[in-house]
Amino acid sequence: DEEKEEDFLSVALVVYNLGWLPSNDSEGTSKDECIITQMDTTLHSMVDAMLLLRIGGMLSVVTYPKTNAQEDWAVRTFLECAAFLSSKAETWQGFLFRGGG
Repeated sequence: DEEKEEDFLSVALVVYNLGWLPSNDSEGTSKDECIITQMDTTLHSMVDAMLLLRIGGMLSVVTYPKTNAQEDWAVRTFLECAAFLSSKAETWQGFLFRGGG
């Protein structure tokens, strides 16, 4: 069972391209009818993806702020927090005390 668990935790890369699905692009389809990624499901999926990444694995996320500004902000915040948790160079306290960014 441990061997199967190790195989399961060997994902090297997860890629997200967020925004709207450019589905049919047919003449009768309006922008309001397009499928758009949602902040809550995106964040849940990213948490699951990070739990699957092996040591040294990467999570690549492309957001489009004009499509969903709230999702863009949430993803950026989530990834900044994740970077602090995995950083060996700086702690979150050090980041805050020096003024961030």
